[in-house]
Amino acid sequence: LSRESVAGFRQINAAAICLNPESRWKIGFDGDLTTYDISRTLTHEIGHALGLDHPGARGHVMSFRYGEAEKDLTEGDVQGARHIYGPKELTSLTSRAGDHRRKNASEALPFRQSGSF
Repeated sequence: LSRESVAGFRQINAAAICLNPESRWKIGFDGDLTTYDISRTLTHEIGHALGLDHPGARGHVMSFRYGEAEKDLTEGDVQGARHIYGPKELTSLTSRAGDHRRKNASEALPFRQSGSF
């Protein structure tokens, strides 16, 4: 559900993600493209909930064909989100593992690290 917003984009008021219970699901990549990795599928569907569309058949998490070549978001996935929401400006970020300061968005932590959330 949405309504008109700034620059031709619509504001997202609500979203729902539904997975087909008759599809075959797995955790992790194993080369079997007939069984879908739940993490990649949810990342893709959350991208739609954020307003992203399919950029093409292959090569990105947001592509419309399932694949296991890309384990993380691609630059194209990130650029799609930045196109809608703009870049995030960070002044500093303290890591829980230590006192590492990040001073700009190019050093920001990735949206999703492989194998963890």
